Amino acid sequence: MPIGVSQTFPKIDPDKITIIRDNWGVPHIYAKTDAEVAYGLAWANAEDMFDVMQETILTGKGLMGRHKGKEGAASDFLRHLLRFDDMVNEHYDDLSLAFKKYLDGYIQGINAYAEAHPKDIFNKAAFPLTAKDILETYALVASFLSDVHTHVEKIVKGKLDREKASMGSNAFALNASRTANGKTFLAINPHQPIEGPFSFYEAHLVSEEGLNITGALFPTGTSVFMGNNQSLGWGMTFNGLDLVDVYELKMHPKNKLQYEFDGQYYDLEERPIKLKVKIMGIVIGVKKTTYWSKYGATMENDGHFYSIRLGANMGVRMAEQWYYMDKANNLAEFKKALELQGIPRFNIVYADKEDNIFYFNNGLIPKRAEGYDWDTTLPGNTSKTLWTEFYSTEEMPQMLNPACGFVVNTNNTPFHCTCAENDMDIDDTLKYPMHMGHTRADNNRSLRFHELISEKKTYTVDELRAIKYDSKYPKTSKFQEDMALLFNLDPKKYPELATLIDALHNWDREVQDESVASSYLLVGLDYLFNKYHFGYANFMYGLDITEEQLVEGLTYAKKHLLKHFGKLDVPVKDIKRLRRGEVDLSCPGFSELLAAAYFNKQKDGTFEVFVGDSYVHFVVFDKDGPVSMETCLPFGSSANKESPHYTDQMKLYATHQTKTMTLDRKVVEKNAEKTYHPK
Repeated sequence: MPIGVSQTFPKIDPDKITIIRDNWGVPHIYAKTDAEVAYGLAWANAEDMFDVMQETILTGKGLMGRHKGKEGAASDFLRHLLRFDDMVNEHYDDLSLAFKKYLDGYIQGINAYAEAHPKDIFNKAAFPLTAKDILETYALVASFLSDVHTHVEKIVKGKLDREKASMGSNAFALNASRTANGKTFLAINPHQPIEGPFSFYEAHLVSEEGLNITGALFPTGTSVFMGNNQSLGWGMTFNGLDLVDVYELKMHPKNKLQYEFDGQYYDLEERPIKLKVKIMGIVIGVKKTTYWSKYGATMENDGHFYSIRLGANMGVRMAEQWYYMDKANNLAEFKKALELQGIPRFNIVYADKEDNIFYFNNGLIPKRAEGYDWDTTLPGNTSKTLWTEFYSTEEMPQMLNPACGFVVNTNNTPFHCTCAENDMDIDDTLKYPMHMGHTRADNNRSLRFHELISEKKTYTVDELRAIKYDSKYPKTSKFQEDMALLFNLDPKKYPELATLIDALHNWDREVQDESVASSYLLVGLDYLFNKYHFGYANFMYGLDITEEQLVEGLTYAKKHLLKHFGKLDVPVKDIKRLRRGEVDLSCPGFSELLAAAYFNKQKDGTFEVFVGDSYVHFVVFDKDGPVSMETCLPFGSSANKESPHYTDQMKLYATHQTKTMTLDRKVVEKNAEKTYHPK
């Protein structure tokens, strides 16, 4: 182990850290040094979400099998397969000293909290935490974001058809030429699970070493992932890049663990593991063996050996990159942080007080050789398929200050990030080869945004908020073209469904609270998507659905509504629910709207949101910095049921309202609910 991983830094005095909880329970953390602020962040996050944080910690330490059984053991296996421990040992000293100090401060904070609350710990082996543990956790998250888990699962099942995972999100920025007040506007709106390890936590971090940022992060995140500081802000959206390659090795005809590479045979490295799996309350050991080839992590299935190669297990700078993005004071410093290339994917939409707006398609994409189909399993016997370099930030699609004054991404193609006359060339496959995996299509949200932003020259802040919360489908999209079958069904042909068909014929494509047609669409589509295994990509590339299937979906919707509600004219507000604890509200949003929400069916016949506007953040800049900041979480700042902030933002969320935030300590102190040191 290199000396860096066990490196120690001065013990932090919690009396030098001040946490101010505002009237919404959001922690504003103040200290002299960045490391002290990191300590305070870890402590405050643990006060609010220690149970959720521990799931991430156990995952990073390979202890999830003991906690969640077979399901948890899968992540333990992935951690072992991709050799995150070796990677951290090898690359720890790539990190800057400033970030190492910051990371150590975070570790001291979470360990101090755990030591002070021993009864709340799931597994004593999880603590004390080390720098290595945090970096391994980030590496595992980076690998999940790279979509490696789906490839591993397909190798295990013997199905190597390529399928991309995706998550949602919106972000858009307008410069002063497009706003009524002559200021710069940024909307940040990730669509993530609204509870659990990939939900968002809100915090404000302030040090005398240059930190002053407020925004959102995942529980156990060491920095703000998206938000704004005194000079700039940014949002992130999921992008459809090809970050992982799978190779089938050509094995020796007699020696089982030898593979051919460039005409010579090499030994596979063996690495056995004994997974600890909790089954019916008993922890048992399950033996597995993973391998390593020149391509990287290797698995066996039915006598065939497959190697997996991705950038996410080749470096440890993901957390460090966010730290330097948080501290950036201008566009040049922000771009320098991007050059670390620690974050494996995400579109970035940026704005600053100098009236710059910037779109960047971030990704750790390999430079692959021509002449191979990189969408399939590749030959694993030649150095021609063994890539070793990545595209630089300069080589990625990006747009700075387009003449039409806005940039946007809603998980759609990067080549449509602004108005058509200023966009990049989608057909430039020499500059952006198809194997990079860039999404080439628009979705409902991007098309609807472009409809709305083209209606006027300038927009007020309220009008821009309304665009983000828009609940209408665009005039046309690939999804709607395929759904035209549904909207054109003949009620005479299906008289038993005439009531539903007539309502859909007259529907204006807007999901309003009183809309009954929206109820039919929600229930029917949920049934069809589950039965026929449709996914998010179908909203972008079409459903390929038949009239027979659509009739089946409507038939189910009718049966469902009569069973659970005793009638057909059920307004959608009664079906879509936002629930936590004793609070049960009608939930706004709908699948693939700018006001996005995705629902799971419940036993009572309602549908409960599980993914949607997981964080909303609006910021307006003038030349002196942010002049207004508004945010909202789905539930509140705490996951502790006893906290008053467990549900206190739900009414805001359900009515598309926000709370006011600030970077000004005097204002924070004026609205303080509690001020204390983390001890």
